[in-house]
Amino acid sequence: MGYYEGLRRMPALRLLLPFIAGIILRDNIQIPFPLLIAGCSFLFLLLFFIRIYEPANVRYNIRWLYGLVLNCFIMIFSMCLMSKTIQAPTFMDYTGKDGFIVARVVEPPHERERRYRVLIEPLVVIGDTSITRTSGRALGWFGKDSLAGMLRAGDRLVIPNRFSEIRNQGNPFEFDYSNYMRIQGVSGEIYLDSGEWFRPEQVAARNLLLTAGRLRERLLDILESNGVTGREYAVAGALILGYRSEIDQETRHSYAASGAMHILAVSGLHVGIIYLLIYWTLGFVKKFRYHSIVRVIIILIIIWFYALLTGLSPSVTRASTMFSFVAVAGFFRRSANIFNTLASSAFVQLLINPLTLFIVGFQLSYFAVAGIAYYQPFISSVIRFRNMLAEKIWALSTVSLSAQLVIFPLGIYYFNQFPNYFLLTNLLAVPLAMIILYLGLVLFLISFIPFVASVVAFLLNIALYLLNFITGTISHLPFSHSPDMIINIPLLIILYGIIFLITHFFILKKPWLLQLSIVFAIAALVLRSGYLISTSEQKIFMVYNSGRYSLYSFISGKRNIVVSGRDQDFEEAVMPYAASRTALFMNTDNVNVISVEQMLDCKIKGMSCPYHVEGRFVYFYGYRIYFAESNETGPLDAMDPVHVDMLVISSRFSSSLHEICNVVIPGKVIIDSSVPFYLRAEYIEQCIELGLNYHDVRGAGAFKTSVHQFPGG
Repeated sequence: MGYYEGLRRMPALRLLLPFIAGIILRDNIQIPFPLLIAGCSFLFLLLFFIRIYEPANVRYNIRWLYGLVLNCFIMIFSMCLMSKTIQAPTFMDYTGKDGFIVARVVEPPHERERRYRVLIEPLVVIGDTSITRTSGRALGWFGKDSLAGMLRAGDRLVIPNRFSEIRNQGNPFEFDYSNYMRIQGVSGEIYLDSGEWFRPEQVAARNLLLTAGRLRERLLDILESNGVTGREYAVAGALILGYRSEIDQETRHSYAASGAMHILAVSGLHVGIIYLLIYWTLGFVKKFRYHSIVRVIIILIIIWFYALLTGLSPSVTRASTMFSFVAVAGFFRRSANIFNTLASSAFVQLLINPLTLFIVGFQLSYFAVAGIAYYQPFISSVIRFRNMLAEKIWALSTVSLSAQLVIFPLGIYYFNQFPNYFLLTNLLAVPLAMIILYLGLVLFLISFIPFVASVVAFLLNIALYLLNFITGTISHLPFSHSPDMIINIPLLIILYGIIFLITHFFILKKPWLLQLSIVFAIAALVLRSGYLISTSEQKIFMVYNSGRYSLYSFISGKRNIVVSGRDQDFEEAVMPYAASRTALFMNTDNVNVISVEQMLDCKIKGMSCPYHVEGRFVYFYGYRIYFAESNETGPLDAMDPVHVDMLVISSRFSSSLHEICNVVIPGKVIIDSSVPFYLRAEYIEQCIELGLNYHDVRGAGAFKTSVHQFPGG
């Protein structure tokens, strides 16, 4: 069967592709909503006209026209839906005004170093003369006190109306946290200290999500009260209930490096395990007259009850929707085409919320299931075993191979690493994860029977310990993972093209597929070579937005001098996160972290610098930068003002710009992130008074410029 014939048998996939194209297009291009509505209406009328008035004798010949118009209509319709989702009114439309907001706690507090992080849902905006219902979600950062620590899902709060947008620091190549929260439906954040909020008399909540959240809290208490504690408790909460707040960084690294991170995210794997267990267990219902519909109803009830147990987290809801479609398709005897079923479930989820497309978990889940459905039968048929145990091990291996074959390019793109021992990890970890999941569910069901619950909890602890031991051991093996792997969108597309062509060469035995894959590989090498050449010639100065301390970079080819104002032992200086991302993506493998004093003294043992220093002037390829690190300007006080390309102001300088402009005449003033808020405002005002071009790193993000962009360059 050809690809065209295959697509004809997957109508949902043919609808999904233009729908996804419209979402991506609208996310990157601003188009007025009235214009989209007009275009959608026109295409709908055109479809109606073609379908009703086309002559019967030419209907077959112009079928391509109908298909083209239909695809354009679906694409424009998804753009309309995306615009409506993006522009939907939220509580942020009322922020900055006087008054209060009544909000509801969605999730219990997650303890951080200095504050509690609480997900809240604003419900009502109370102004001076009006009360307005609102919607959306926000992050609340509560000062640590006993009241904040006791908040629970469903609690009502009264808080001041001073939400702010969630903003990135503006550093190059940083994780786009603002967009990530936007996709999650979180529009703003607020910082609250003790006494700035209060909890009024509570009313019993009847919201399904809140009920699910409270149920999950109760189940977590059952785990803890039965002796599941420490790392085992953290992994059990994540694996069984999707509660990942207790997982520390070391555990995350172990699971990521060993290739078992998907086990900690309750998603398609976990729902699939439950689905298969129910399906096999219900084999006896075939004796009944209406066994098919009975099985489907029971499967749907149990799957969605499990989703409720996990707090109806988005990942579990997506997976439950996916397997619900699979179950219903099986009832209608259409399970042979799994891809049409997957496309149908994805289409429904994107109709509800188009932003779901950009959630990494959504992409990985559907790619993994599609990869298993497509490649696993072929890979498993390559080798046959007569031994049942060997056959089961091979079957589990082929499932892991099929999924990894499809998702590893996405994994490299998003996480910049590849777990080399993923096959070994999954052979050991997935069966253990199944055992842990089943033991956890059994523990919840029999928790009211003390002795039996203790036995099950004991077995659960052993399984969790083994899982942690296995992932920790594999993650510490030599070459456990390949870090620092970088690909962009063009390389990602080319990589998928190579995978598709090579795998189909083995399936179809067509030489042209292999030849075309070589062309794709050459294109990838050309792109990679161009990137390496461009980075070998780079000359860049950068001032990062790094919070309360100064952070600069001098980049020359692969040489990168990172200058940190943080108090630390510079004999073993730690690379700051913002600078490490830049070093990774800009291909600078020769990196040194030094202090500001070391930079200005230019006395770094055994290290050649791409700049030289004269007093507080730093010359970087002939361009002059003055670092105002103290209130002393030295012998320059008696000299005429010196022209500099840039004047960098840090927290160590507290004089007026009027004074320093008697010493230097800057082409641009850079106010770095270490400068306190009250001084930033003063410096900005002084820059405006003096007519100076300035860049406020805290407000505008990191400052980055190439040498050839400097004045006189």
